[in-house]
Amino acid sequence: MRLPSLLAPLCAAIALAALLPACRLPAAPQPPATPADAAASSATADLAAYCHSLRNSSDPFFGTRQRDRLLAELRDPAYDTHSWRISIMRELARDHLRFGETDA
Repeated sequence: MRLPSLLAPLCAAIALAALLPACRLPAAPQPPATPADAAASSATADLAAYCHSLRNSSDPFFGTRQRDRLLAELRDPAYDTHSWRISIMRELARDHLRFGETDA
């Protein structure tokens, strides 16, 4: 049985594609761990702990615990003025935007 001239290249391409997974190169060997790698991993562990404590703080740039303080200030304001309430609500809006909470 003879295939039409257009199907022969297609069949060859399919056969070649079927053989490609068998032609995979072996993975490169991993270099042995050095004392510098151990020092780097302990340094990153220290930084990870610091990052966790910073995120769970009320730091205005990285912390995630400002909202509780702002809501408490709205319930019981330190100063009973309109400008104080507006500044607290502005900070609360900024906190919502920082976490992508844009639905009212």
